[in-house]
Amino acid sequence: MLRAARRRRNFRIITTAVLAVLAVCASLVAGDQTNPIDGFFYDLSLAATKARPGSGANPVAVIALDRDSLAADEFAPLPRVFLTPIWARILDGLIASDVRTVGFDIVFEYSANRLPGSDGQYDKPFLEALVRARDRVLLARSARAVPAQPFVAAALDTGADIELSPDTDGIYRWMEASLEMADGQSVPTFAAAVLSQARSVAMPSQLLLAPAAPLELIPAYRVVDVLRCLDRDPGALREVFAGKIVLIGTNLPEEDRKPTPDRFMRAPSPQHISA
Repeated sequence: MLRAARRRRNFRIITTAVLAVLAVCASLVAGDQTNPIDGFFYDLSLAATKARPGSGANPVAVIALDRDSLAADEFAPLPRVFLTPIWARILDGLIASDVRTVGFDIVFEYSANRLPGSDGQYDKPFLEALVRARDRVLLARSARAVPAQPFVAAALDTGADIELSPDTDGIYRWMEASLEMADGQSVPTFAAAVLSQARSVAMPSQLLLAPAAPLELIPAYRVVDVLRCLDRDPGALREVFAGKIVLIGTNLPEEDRKPTPDRFMRAPSPQHISA
């Protein structure tokens, strides 16, 4: 029995070593694209390599607009373009909780100030919150959608690009520090801009993702729970978010779901703030 267990252990060690070597070779020859065979072995090697031990601290937290939040009483009556009063409250609460940076992975391309009868004031709370948080907030843009002018003026931010390009097998393994737009203008990617805003390490011009654990281990909290904590126990937000980079976006099944090289790792259960 002991001999069989030793053989199994040796097999795992050898398999992991072989996969690691294949992954290194793939990364050396891949350039900015990885072919499907190299990509498969690279992703498999990440899953076979045991996650490195650490302190358990994570410098990044995600606040997600999910289906439960959209169905909650606070959100259900409002189309998503009319959520800016809620974003204002959350942004103010996060800044008061001493976060490092807040990045909105949402393109605010429509301002409800244009709505007839709004007197151009509907988005005022969010615009004022953006002004207060100018040194710690970032907005997103894409190749086809940019923030509406009121948000750009309030944040002094034309938007960081959220475009990502997959490898030929559809897996997103590479990230760029900047992208060139159709007009020839170079803009920072969202990841590079967030790191710069947070005064963290500079992002290299090109980065191959090599997570040591599933990316879903990054703490994710429902928007509705964060909003309710602001009402019931604002101090809890400081305990959770102080000193962190906070990214706000959606995790709806029909959007923003991209396969990454952690695809063979075991996915954990999502974490939520207790309301």
